[in-house]
Amino acid sequence: MQQGNSSASSQSQSSLRQATSDKMCPFDLFTGATNWEGLRAAVRSIRTLLVKAGDGRLVQLHPILAQNQAYLNNYLSALLSGPCLEDVDLDFGALTLPCRGRVIGPVDNPEPLNPVGSVLATASWHNIKRLCVHYAAFTEEELVNFFERIGNRLERIYLCQLGVVKEGGWARPLEVLREKVMRSCVSSDALLEDLCGGGFCDVDKAKEFGHEEGSEDSHDDWACRAARKYVLGIRAMNPLAELERSSLAWPPPDTCSHSLCQSDV
Repeated sequence: MQQGNSSASSQSQSSLRQATSDKMCPFDLFTGATNWEGLRAAVRSIRTLLVKAGDGRLVQLHPILAQNQAYLNNYLSALLSGPCLEDVDLDFGALTLPCRGRVIGPVDNPEPLNPVGSVLATASWHNIKRLCVHYAAFTEEELVNFFERIGNRLERIYLCQLGVVKEGGWARPLEVLREKVMRSCVSSDALLEDLCGGGFCDVDKAKEFGHEEGSEDSHDDWACRAARKYVLGIRAMNPLAELERSSLAWPPPDTCSHSLCQSDV
């Protein structure tokens, strides 16, 4: 009797997994139709999501066609619609275009990054606890909206190779992110690496202070460290806001180039 119940339960779970698996692919190869609502229904109870574009063996040499970008945006939007999401890791590195002749490696401007910012700016992050985003381009407004939608349960956020395009800046987004981290009901951590655009990666300004491009303590390193300290509440002044307001080069007047990781005003 117990064996029969166990067998029935196993078959039921198998059927459920198959049904969910079928819904996870919203594209019908025979008709070309898409079923986004089916995908949204399939992810409603998912708490953990990992999205990694590509396997690292293929290189994106040309911008994605508009129709393919729209499909990617719709697919990602459906995946992120789950109201229970707590742990999300998004990596769009394989969709990044070569930068300055380099096929693999960090970018020093936001143009090669995939423009998925509009999707992340409209997703629901109310219950998010841990969030990692790699290789994505945003407008300033999209980045502000993205951070504003984060709830008060945030424990850790890791941003790597994010860029602001269209003459946007990082100052206002960092203010919003700082507010979210400081207001979190748990102890939060933020790690910012290789951000670009909007004041980051300004090598010309760094050279004015005698720092050479490619040095161990590059301008980008200073800026990211200072931005992280500001977001965590360790640093009082927004380094990107100071940079935008000042006609002087980096670093802002209240710091010296070698004190950003030691003391802050």
